[in-house]
Amino acid sequence: MTSQAVPAPPEALPADAVCVGRIRDAWGIAGSIRVEPFNAPRESVLRSVRRWWLVRAPAPGGAPLQPGSAVRMVARALQITRCRIHGDALVAQAQDISDRTAAETLKGYEIYLSRADFPRADSGEYYWIDLIGCTVLGQHDAPLGVVAALDDHGAHPILFIQDGERERLVPFVEDYLIEVDVGSRRIRVDWHADW
Repeated sequence: MTSQAVPAPPEALPADAVCVGRIRDAWGIAGSIRVEPFNAPRESVLRSVRRWWLVRAPAPGGAPLQPGSAVRMVARALQITRCRIHGDALVAQAQDISDRTAAETLKGYEIYLSRADFPRADSGEYYWIDLIGCTVLGQHDAPLGVVAALDDHGAHPILFIQDGERERLVPFVEDYLIEVDVGSRRIRVDWHADW
């Protein structure tokens, strides 16, 4: 006989919530869940942050839930007791999820964390979420736009900088970086405005 997960009351997402992964499926028979982090499992903050908020994934093509939105009360908080790397994913155990049936009910949920719970970044390292929205200045402090997104296709990360209708792609590598000041929300790069 299997037990059902104790339904947790809905909870508001923290104002600084960041979507960092999704639950793929149940794993094993003791209530563990298989998690797909949105970055490399070894680098995932899911391994060290123990309070997760689960939100139903949007319909295909839909935008992720934004903190402060009208439907923010659909989050379910989980207290994680263990999280480890397993192949290309993570396997986590949550308090109050004690069997496979209960874990299967979580399949497809997106995982949000409070940005305040992230471990402190090492010197010269940055969480991408902290770079989005930063103003980017190029050579001679010419304004290039604002970081709209970052991506990494294997060679190195790339800043997607939006300036009105124009989008610039600037490698986020030491050769082009002059200064990253997250506190002032400013990034200076060795990049010409006409490039």
